[in-house]
Amino acid sequence: MNIRLPEDYTQDNIELLEAAYDKGYNIALILPDIYYTERLKTKGLPFFLGAAARSWDEFVGFLSLGVSDIYITCELGFELDKISAIAKENGVQIRCYANINQSSWRNEKGLKGFFIRPEDVDFYSQYVDVIEFYDAVEQQNVLYDVYFHSKEWNGKLREIIKGLSCDVNNYYILGSEFARRRSECGKKCLKGNRCQLCDRLVELADSLEQSPDY
Repeated sequence: MNIRLPEDYTQDNIELLEAAYDKGYNIALILPDIYYTERLKTKGLPFFLGAAARSWDEFVGFLSLGVSDIYITCELGFELDKISAIAKENGVQIRCYANINQSSWRNEKGLKGFFIRPEDVDFYSQYVDVIEFYDAVEQQNVLYDVYFHSKEWNGKLREIIKGLSCDVNNYYILGSEFARRRSECGKKCLKGNRCQLCDRLVELADSLEQSPDY
């Protein structure tokens, strides 16, 4: 059982949870900071941070703390092949939120933020151990059904992906390479590379949606 500690937690909270762990309770702590990480690591009580790693520096830093899990976000979502391999070597689980358009630049356009479509859950499962949703409980239940039962969404992508400004219709995003290419592209499109996969898929989807033949 994962127990998320509040921002104002105290040493008393830590001691109570350590006592529960000593009695055999299967728990892991989700921490708001790194203040007690060395103590918990020595104790052997599993823990990880509620904050997500946004860069390689943060990812390696989290690993050095001895965490059991790491949330991945922003550009790291485009290097999951490498991230996952290193995490597995260290016995660490990768977590992410599927339904948020994750970018360190809030005004990023198109599909260049990190998110996971329902159609791509099976592909990402080789890299991501725990997929979560960020929303009210009722909406999370709906998203769970879409992602893990239907595994498809035939409407505007931004209806299920929070923070996505692009108005593309997911029904018209074609190509089985979408997830694979994005999971390991390293966002080269922002580093002078000519890859325009995301932009071209949006253009094609918009054209198909407007075509009387579809």
